[in-house]
Amino acid sequence: MKGRLIVILIIFFCLKTSILWGITIEGPFSYRINLDTPVKRIVSLSPAITETLFAIGAGTKIVGATIFDNYPEKAKLIPRVGDFSNPNLEKILQLKPDLVIGIVNIHEKLLIKLLNLGIPCYAFKLYTSLEELYLSIDILGKFTGMEKEAKELIRNIKDEFKILSEKSKKLEKRPRVFLAIWDSPLTTVSKKSYINELIEIAGGENIVSETDVFFPIYSLEKLIKISPDIIIVAEGEGSMGVSKERLLKVLDGKGLEAVKKGNVFEINGDIIFRLSPRVLEGARTLYEIFKKWSEKEE
Repeated sequence: MKGRLIVILIIFFCLKTSILWGITIEGPFSYRINLDTPVKRIVSLSPAITETLFAIGAGTKIVGATIFDNYPEKAKLIPRVGDFSNPNLEKILQLKPDLVIGIVNIHEKLLIKLLNLGIPCYAFKLYTSLEELYLSIDILGKFTGMEKEAKELIRNIKDEFKILSEKSKKLEKRPRVFLAIWDSPLTTVSKKSYINELIEIAGGENIVSETDVFFPIYSLEKLIKISPDIIIVAEGEGSMGVSKERLLKVLDGKGLEAVKKGNVFEINGDIIFRLSPRVLEGARTLYEIFKKWSEKEE
């Protein structure tokens, strides 16, 4: 009798825990995700998602990631399911995930196939604003049962951005900035992208404004005419492969003041192109560049 009572109490406790935790989240493509327990096996199709999961303490739940997921160091040990833009369906299925998370614009077709196979999926839109970062942290916290950690992380990031914004307002001069992500054709970042927010928080002004494209092609003639104070080169694995040395070969001898004065700087593309908590590091790096320029211009 006593043993039966214990079993009943355990079942009741489990059901109560499930009811208290259970969540329903609107997923991609008008699909609702119903979860009674936190997910335990996640396949992440984006380095930004992987970094965010680690940041809230849920990195151990990732059983599959792309070949570009390289941060933090432990992320390099996760089994690979292909590259960012073309993950392998068979490899994903072999990992038996209880949730696959991707990016709407990139992974729509793959996620629909997985949904049709009965695999729960979710997709984020990670391009427009920092609000999308906070939303992704919040939802990943709910998926993994790390809601408290997620809310704390969001609060800390917002606080740190506020502190940085106040510091940048004290700069003597606000530089006009051009951020290059490719040299042939010359490609940049518009004000439509969240990266524009990072530039503004850091104390700069993005010169590219007249387009609805996230990463527009920009003519060399227009760049010469506007002549930005600072040119930023986004290099590294998070970029398209351009470097300061390579870009300078295109810009040398064109009369750009930023080139003449040595105001062409490199930044790690990973810390600005991945909408993860590390964009705070990206904004801080931009601030240091703008501060250095401002002090030199005094």
